[in-house]
Amino acid sequence: FKLKRLEKPKHTDLVSAVAWTSARELYSVSDDLSLWKWDLNGEPEAKVMDIDAICMCMDWFPTPRSGHDTLAMGTATGGLRLISKTGRVERSVNGIHTGAVICVKWSYDGAALASCGEDGLIKLWSRQGEFRTTLVTQDKPIYCLTWSPDNNTILYCFDTKLCLMPTMPGNKANQWKAHDGIALAADWNPSNNLIVSGGEDCRYRVWDPWGRQLYCSAPYDHVITSVAWSPNGEVFAVGAFDMIRLCNKAGWTHSFAKPNTGSILKLNWSGDGTVVSGAGGNGSVLFGYLIDRSISWGSVDAKLEEDNKITVVDVLHEMTDELDFRDRVVAISLAFGFLVVATSNQCYVYNTTNLNTPVIFDIKDTVNLIVQGNKSFALIDASQGISVFNYEGKPLSSPKFSGLRVEFLNAKYVALSADVAAILDTSNHKLIRIFDIITGKALKTIEHSLDILELSLNQVDSMSDRKICFI
Repeated sequence: FKLKRLEKPKHTDLVSAVAWTSARELYSVSDDLSLWKWDLNGEPEAKVMDIDAICMCMDWFPTPRSGHDTLAMGTATGGLRLISKTGRVERSVNGIHTGAVICVKWSYDGAALASCGEDGLIKLWSRQGEFRTTLVTQDKPIYCLTWSPDNNTILYCFDTKLCLMPTMPGNKANQWKAHDGIALAADWNPSNNLIVSGGEDCRYRVWDPWGRQLYCSAPYDHVITSVAWSPNGEVFAVGAFDMIRLCNKAGWTHSFAKPNTGSILKLNWSGDGTVVSGAGGNGSVLFGYLIDRSISWGSVDAKLEEDNKITVVDVLHEMTDELDFRDRVVAISLAFGFLVVATSNQCYVYNTTNLNTPVIFDIKDTVNLIVQGNKSFALIDASQGISVFNYEGKPLSSPKFSGLRVEFLNAKYVALSADVAAILDTSNHKLIRIFDIITGKALKTIEHSLDILELSLNQVDSMSDRKICFI
């Protein structure tokens, strides 16, 4: 982490929530009844509006390209506000919960909004803020909720337990004891399908969707107040009183810092997964930038030293090069003798034997994932989907199929070879779809009896020798 916060906070009271838009702008809301907008560099841009009640939580609509760009906000007096980017209140509903609304969350497809509160209820709302149903009724406050990757289940924190409640009738609910104190925070990642939780026992834990514990931290000095997965599921952040921690998906700590922010009440990642922001109890808005990411291929190592600088070391030939970029580096990949770097606006393709003359072309959206084969590579982003290029930067194809959700893909779900691309269908984890890499045309499907966790293609040139391996 490289941390940044203003020495003199813009907010004069506790910051209760932060939320990123898809345009990589951060909004923060505070008990001083103000909503502020920040840029990617951690600088305040403008005060958006004054709000009429203390806000406890907020969440941006996930797919603004569908025409909606709405901030859902829950208040301490039990109200719901739907607010536009410019600060106009599109809808205001009071008394949706008795007591405070503690958490609001849009489903990944944007079809529904869920809210929970001090009254122990979880309610579902339409995209326009119309009440649909009461999903859960408990006798104690529900402090957190999040949606499953398929939008069919809600995970929520109740007492010391994590609970799974299906939104469709006929499906079975599940719950398990997660903490020795009250469970305060949880997040469910759509890419790796893992859950992280934190609680008053001062521990954070990693779970699979069936409630099996994969990791349990040692107790910290203070209560864990917030947890959040990065969009690609490789790392998650943990917040507590004057503490932020970056961990890999297995739970082990990458970095630890004491940022002097008071309790970090909420954490939220930017859509490209390179910046995490925190809501500080002393009025601070914290920005944490991912740096020191390292990748290797053969004798070549590449390390992201700063957010726009990569150091490449060839240990065999004892050569070191520094690559500087105009924009922030979003994704990097190194394989088959090529280094592929995606910034916020451009893609750079380097041959590792000659780093002086990269192929450069513009990209339209933030790249979530880079997957390489021996003859080509794929850039995966939310608006363009899967785009395959050769190493000269020429576009080859854009494989597509019904139900494709690129935000759920990770490096284990996509493989490229000289002639075909293999993609796991994230709506049916038993199904692999094979595409022609030149035309993008669907060739065949492979179905297994169990869920597939990872796939790979061999890299021989002959189509007759092509093999796929999966586990």
